Amino acid sequence: MAASPSSYDVAMGYRSIARLLDTLDVAFCAFDAQDRAILWNETFLLFFPEHRGHIFEGEPYQENLRRFYLSRMSSDDVALLERHVAEGVLRNRTQTRPFHFEHNGRWVRVSSVPESSGGRLRIWVQIQANDPNQLRDQQPERMASAIAIPDPSAFLDTVGAAAAFLDAQRRIVSVNAQFLAIYGFTDAQEVVTKTYAEIVHDLWCNTEVAEERELHEHDISVALVDALYFSGAPFELPLPGKRWVRITMNWSGDGQMYALHWDITESKRHETELRESERRAKDTQRQLRAVTNDLRLETHRLEQTEERIRKTFVSSGIPTIVVLDDGSLIDANRAAGAMFEYGIDDLLRCTLNDLIGMDLSDIAFEGERGNQESQIVSGVEIDFYRKGGSRGCCQLFGARSLRVAGAASHAVLHMLDVTTRKSEALANEEKLLRLQRDAFNDPLTGVGNRRYLELMLRDWLADGGVHALLFLDLDGFKAVNDLAGHAAGDSLLRKIAKVISKTLRVGDVMGRLGGDEFLVLLRHCEPLRARPLAVKIIAAVNAAGASSESGMPPVGASIGIRGFGGEDEPVHSLISDADVACYAAKRAGKNRAEVFGDAD
Repeated sequence: MAASPSSYDVAMGYRSIARLLDTLDVAFCAFDAQDRAILWNETFLLFFPEHRGHIFEGEPYQENLRRFYLSRMSSDDVALLERHVAEGVLRNRTQTRPFHFEHNGRWVRVSSVPESSGGRLRIWVQIQANDPNQLRDQQPERMASAIAIPDPSAFLDTVGAAAAFLDAQRRIVSVNAQFLAIYGFTDAQEVVTKTYAEIVHDLWCNTEVAEERELHEHDISVALVDALYFSGAPFELPLPGKRWVRITMNWSGDGQMYALHWDITESKRHETELRESERRAKDTQRQLRAVTNDLRLETHRLEQTEERIRKTFVSSGIPTIVVLDDGSLIDANRAAGAMFEYGIDDLLRCTLNDLIGMDLSDIAFEGERGNQESQIVSGVEIDFYRKGGSRGCCQLFGARSLRVAGAASHAVLHMLDVTTRKSEALANEEKLLRLQRDAFNDPLTGVGNRRYLELMLRDWLADGGVHALLFLDLDGFKAVNDLAGHAAGDSLLRKIAKVISKTLRVGDVMGRLGGDEFLVLLRHCEPLRARPLAVKIIAAVNAAGASSESGMPPVGASIGIRGFGGEDEPVHSLISDADVACYAAKRAGKNRAEVFGDAD
């Protein structure tokens, strides 16, 4: 059975390439799937001397970036360090095309590509920022920001975006009309010889926008640092008047620096409106809960207060109906008619079952039947049916008034139409599930992989409580591979993964670390309580191994148990401790479970 390559295997595979790149003065660094450095060459240390003597195999890329930024930041910019580090990690994971930046007086072009084991490979090539020959070796389809521009004036008139040419000191040489329009200037002489940072400062120095500037101080600082350090990487900048622009700083194919600017105010406005819509929806839900609570307190006086209740829901924009125990409607407001697409008279001829496909008795009201008090329902999602037969989704809030036994009761039901939001949420959920399956599933067994297990461990540590981690290593599995081949071994691993899953409780989690090693997470389970469950798992594995093909050696399991929770502990330490306990179980005779920390 083929095992996943380790970080060591990946590093060894690229060691010769790293030395070869040294002969070409190309810097190289490889990172594993956890963004940890695993290999670099001498040219990397030459380009980035701040790492010499500090970088080590297994160092998180975040630490690498902190040294990089601290070596180039002014004291005023240090407050932005962690944001730059986070964006640098994201840039490493998602970069699809080269960009340029200057470091210690050296201009370099950097590229990053994914590696088959899940990591990333990065290379840096020194370039001359004013030498067009340094950019001509790029592939034609990636030359949008590196074309030769023989006539800057014609380029500014035809580029189709706000644009500016800059000199070697990044001072503006020329701009087009779109640039002047975006930034509110009427004459190019107002901006020529200024840096972009000076223009932004002038726009924000007006005291009338001081309050708005304070809200965006952090965004402005980060964007201007990006403009200074990176070429080809887009960044976004707020402008006074709730406007936003996206900018890329580029080198042309003949060595000229130019910047392209796009007004993205409208897309930012849509983002803001979406957030505001979500906030209003939450406010509406809170209001509905408040109304429901009021109704619960008042329903035992329903006959005396019917007129007041009627005024409340008739004038309300929240769809509301009043239903008898037999499902017939006795009242409804205009908002309900609009939601169900009925006139009020036609709506009152419908039954509750016509509208939501269920009777009043099917709704899970809270409260004990038979008492002369109200029962409530709050925030339950149900389907509803419009006049034309189309289906929607709503959240149901309401109260039911119980009367003397044998008499009919009323229910006042409020419905919040969430059809659009639900459809968008389902679409997003489907996309997320597909991504999670790809990112967190072991392709051989279909259970969670190491990344998934580490994520769950972090979540459980954050949630609190005492839990147990089981490190399971198969006994005798190597003999299966040796005698029957890897295909038989793979088949047995899939079978064992299924039988382990069937032994778990609701809420427990399992996954495969790799090879013949599995992890099981037992929720709210102390180590001593975990031992019987571990024994049950061992028995299930033994049964699965014994029922393999005739002539195959038996396969069992040894398990190490590690309790966790109550304090913040590194995930890798928890797994390592459970592995130690598993090894103790193997030394003690195999096919057994040992708790970490117990005396041998």
